[in-house]
Order: sequence, then C-alpha cells, then structure tokens
Amino acid sequence: MYNIVRIFISVCHESNETDVLIAVDVSRDMDTTDLTTVIPSLMIKLLNMIGLDNADLRLSLVNFADQVDVRFLNQTYSNETQSRTIQRMSYLTRENTKVSNFSDILGHVVNLSNDTDNGSRFSAKKIILFISEFKFNIDEKSKDIISNLMSDSSEIFTIGLNLEEESFQNMLDVSSSSFHVGTVGDMFANQIDTFIEAFVNQLSYVKCTVN
Repeated sequence: MYNIVRIFISVCHESNETDVLIAVDVSRDMDTTDLTTVIPSLMIKLLNMIGLDNADLRLSLVNFADQVDVRFLNQTYSNETQSRTIQRMSYLTRENTKVSNFSDILGHVVNLSNDTDNGSRFSAKKIILFISEFKFNIDEKSKDIISNLMSDSSEIFTIGLNLEEESFQNMLDVSSSSFHVGTVGDMFANQIDTFIEAFVNQLSYVKCTVN
C-alpha cells in the first residue's frame, strides 16, 4: 500500500479587509482647540489618505468621556457616505465631565470593535485608534484588556495631544504604536502627515490561508 502524502499549500495575498474604530476623548481634560481644530484636521487628512470606495475598509467612530457615545459603526467610506462621514468626524463637542474609569471605556470600545451584530467582521483585521490627552491613569485591569486584545491579533494605536511626561507614559501604556503631537493651537503638520501615512499602511496586510 502506497503511503498517501497530503500536501498543504499556503496561499498568501494582500488584503484590505480591515475594521478601524477611532475613539476620541471629549472629556473636560481635552482642550477646546483639540476638538475644534486639531482633531478635525487630523480626521480629514486620514480620510484623504484612505481614499474613497475602499470596499474592504469599514470605519467606526466613538466619543468617550465618562461613557462611550457611538457616532457610527462599521461604515464604508464611499461617494455615498463621504459628506456625512466628514461631518460626523469633524464635529466634536466637549463634555463637562471626567473620564471616571478608562478600563470601562476600553472594555466597551473593544466589545464594539468585535460586535458582529453591528457589522464587525469576524475575518477582518481589527485596529483601534485612541486620540486623547491621556491625563487618566492606565490601571492593571486596562493593561490586562490590552494584553488580551493584542493576543487576538488586534492592534491599538494612540495619538497623544499633551506634552507632559505623565500623559506620555499613559499613552505608551495603552500602546507602543503611539504618536505624540505637540500642540500650541496647532499640530506639527509634517509629523502628523508622516504618522497618518504609516497608520494607513497598516490597513493593508498579508493574509494566508492553507489549502
């Protein structure tokens, strides 16, 4: 009897099937200029870099203060949705409340990122981008959530808008893939362009299947 040899072939291709969730801090820790000028400008640059009609990309946007406010979930960015998406990502209202417990916020955001009932795709790469001044502490519960998330092949990125050392460390505790934007009423344009280009490059990745 001949030995039967099964040959497994790994087939790899580049995929853009990615679910991106952007979480923006709108608590009273944030400066008004952040929400009215810096972050809206950043959002427009990000959308321009992503481009229209990327059918494999879905965007979600949430605000957070002491709780999470969903702006939209798992939406394609196309000619049909462009105007509404830009409007929602450019208008951010500051809340007169503090972030009471970031671990609760983080847990809620992670659940939304993986909520297939609201359009999240099981097979898609998951990316979460937090934008904040990161004045809140990152407790052990938050670190455990982040560790578990990373083990599930999800990725977290952060953009920090505060130059203080403590805020910088808080940002790094959330993600090592961090970008620190020093602001004095404006962003460092060249630096943010570089970050956005690198960030958008993460939306394409190599997916392998075994046949």
